[in-house]
Amino acid sequence: RFANPTLETSVLDRMTRLPAGLYVLSSPEGGKLAPGDVLLEIEGQPALPHVLVRTRLAPTPLQGRVRRASGQTSQILLP
Repeated sequence: RFANPTLETSVLDRMTRLPAGLYVLSSPEGGKLAPGDVLLEIEGQPALPHVLVRTRLAPTPLQGRVRRASGQTSQILLP
């Protein structure tokens, strides 16, 4: 609640039951990530905000692991 004071209580409660990672609030239509997904890892390392920002500067796509809103886990290439 401290880090995301504007989120609804239902979303915050759901986030506390998810694995550690970056929760996707919104994304462009047809993107690799969708609202409700949780980015778990980037190149085998925990998905932290500053690591995600650095993926934009990477000369080649990086491997990521994401937990979909449906509960399935899959691999994606970032960015």
